Amino acid sequence: MKYAAATVLLSESGTRGHRGFFASFQATTIVGGLVLAQACLLALLLISDRVGISEWGWRVAFVAGGVAGLASQWWARGFKRGASGAGTASSAGASSAAVSSSPKPARSGQSSTMKALFRNTWRPIV
Repeated sequence: MKYAAATVLLSESGTRGHRGFFASFQATTIVGGLVLAQACLLALLLISDRVGISEWGWRVAFVAGGVAGLASQWWARGFKRGASGAGTASSAGASSAAVSSSPKPARSGQSSTMKALFRNTWRPIV
């Protein structure tokens, strides 16, 4: 379920003509995560034995994942939001305070995206 939702979110976030490219990142990151996990296990096996990995070594992968997650959050703060570049992470606090609790009507000619869904009706989701 989450895999399909993440793929839809990625494809809806993509620009027209590039939505398949954006959706492909879901599968790519899964394979990349598996390769990184195997590389971590290989590195641990080179410096320790199986008993050591069972006792303490498994924590190394969790710490590395936590550090990578925090680093990616810090890195993503600099990206502009949306195709129009209307807001950046630095102005996210100001723009979130201006969001009303009632859904905004869709403008004619505007495409329906997951981004618009979350932006306009975020209270029931949370």
